[in-house]
Amino acid sequence: MAEKEANEMNELLLSLCIPTNGISEWVFPVLDSIYEQANNLQKFEVVVTDNGNNLDFYNRMQEYCSRYQNLRYEKTKAQGFTNQIDCFKLAKGQLIKFVNHRMPLVKGALEYLISFAEKNQKNKPVTYFTNGELQLKNGYKKLQNFDSFMKTLGYWSSWSAGISIWRSDLEKIDLQKPYSLTFPHTVFLFGNTGADSYIIDDRRLVTEIQSKPTKKGNYNLFTAFSVEYIDIIRGLLDDKKISSSTFEYIKKDMSYFVSLLLYEYVIKKQESSYDLQNYKEAIEKNYSYLAIICNIPYVLFKNQVLKRIKKCMADM
Repeated sequence: MAEKEANEMNELLLSLCIPTNGISEWVFPVLDSIYEQANNLQKFEVVVTDNGNNLDFYNRMQEYCSRYQNLRYEKTKAQGFTNQIDCFKLAKGQLIKFVNHRMPLVKGALEYLISFAEKNQKNKPVTYFTNGELQLKNGYKKLQNFDSFMKTLGYWSSWSAGISIWRSDLEKIDLQKPYSLTFPHTVFLFGNTGADSYIIDDRRLVTEIQSKPTKKGNYNLFTAFSVEYIDIIRGLLDDKKISSSTFEYIKKDMSYFVSLLLYEYVIKKQESSYDLQNYKEAIEKNYSYLAIICNIPYVLFKNQVLKRIKKCMADM
């Protein structure tokens, strides 16, 4: 047992996984944000999986791989978001952390994640990184069960960029079983519903490269969040992994997000690449369309307040 623990201590601590479809203007600033703050390449690795067809991106990645010995780049035939699965499967670090391909790390984030992995490698708590979105007191919350963990996350559990998993937990998951093609990160999020402890880390670790909504995705937006994700959470309820109160809380929390989407993309008609077909029918699968409309003033007010709070926190 002592020998096993010693071997674990000497393993690679952290894998940063960046699944992408090969968009140079996003990925390379993300890579630069990592390596500009890297002091010890032995403690972490970066894994990039690419399901795009950008030859210039491919060639430039070869150059970066020759520059950084702990950077691995693989082409994949995975479709859409399932690229996340391929990327995590390649990771060798004890803690595997998703990094969105358009979200550079803020200064100090790499050191923080390595330190987090080092301090928690024995107990291995299930951890979700919410990047300041929950405004948690002290930026951190420890929970004792999966139900309270999911209730605290609310609709943010649908945000794949927050996902992390210990490799020892990943190795226990049967990835041959069906999983959501739109939200594949849930296979990791729900991979250990009986853990001894759960952590929501709300420290701000990444920022976002501003980009046109026309480049963000072409899936059916309202089917994804009004139907598919609610059905996924309902599956947890049916399997008695969460309580009915937690299910209703997440469903309600998601309704505010759906109201915001409706305002931005249907009412304001903001240009995007999303599929908006049958949006009303999709919403009405789990919600009252009128209630979603009525939510909009509250959601817009709440968003303005949160933006001001975040700005004040950033300026402090």
